[in-house]
Amino acid sequence: MELTLSQRDRDAIVQQLRIALRKDIKAMLADTREPEMVTTAEAAKMLGIGTQRMRQIADRYPHTKKGDGHKQGRLLFVREAILKTL
Repeated sequence: MELTLSQRDRDAIVQQLRIALRKDIKAMLADTREPEMVTTAEAAKMLGIGTQRMRQIADRYPHTKKGDGHKQGRLLFVREAILKTL
């Protein structure tokens, strides 16, 4: 049993698939986007503390250490995580 669709119906189906695919791609890109990072000074200012105290409590917030393998690398904190604690 074969089902035939008119060109108009096929075009409508293709259009709906395009819209769904566009939404899926946008959601996927949003999920894989790098979070916005702030420096230690900016994070400390947002929390109303000093930079030295921010370094002491760094493990409480998601962060990355930038540098070329040195012990003393620059800390960058995820802005959204800092804002959630306010």
